Amino acid sequence: STTITTDPRPIIESSELCNILIGSLFYVPSNINTIRIVVRLCYGNQTKAKQMTGLMSFVRSIYPEGSSQVSFNEQLVFNDIHLRELQREALLLFEIYASFVDEADSSVTSLVSEVFDGISMRLVGWCSQALFDHEHNIIGGEHYLGIIDAATTARTGFYSLRNILDHNCPILTISLPNQPFYLPKIQARKDM
Repeated sequence: STTITTDPRPIIESSELCNILIGSLFYVPSNINTIRIVVRLCYGNQTKAKQMTGLMSFVRSIYPEGSSQVSFNEQLVFNDIHLRELQREALLLFEIYASFVDEADSSVTSLVSEVFDGISMRLVGWCSQALFDHEHNIIGGEHYLGIIDAATTARTGFYSLRNILDHNCPILTISLPNQPFYLPKIQARKDM
């Protein structure tokens, strides 16, 4: 097989839209009925664009050892955000919203609520992923993100470094396109 490697180019040369593939959510709590993921493109705590997956019903496995997962396999495209417009601090914030089998459960009623398509859902968790690495190259490939519990930890605009080896938390898989772009270095001013 032939692998074509392309030299990284300045991101300003890109005409592509920002997009992401939402894969699966693993270790979903058994009291969840339906689930959806809201993806925000953020600069710090400011949301620049928002997309969301379709509503997925959670089908419980009849086998106890069966992995509790929801497969989305859904491509989300930010129709108004081109890669060339992204800033160095850009990150994706993933918010996991769910409806529950027992909505009257006291552990559920305290969670932040939002209505989607007439269905009231509660924010159960979140995680984030930076779009550029420490060398300012755009990040691509598949990533496994540990979900932070929204009941105990407020969402922030900071990159979450939750250890995915902690199997006490749900894990979201995402894929970003492999693209050969980087942010040009900022030149120091000569008069400083």
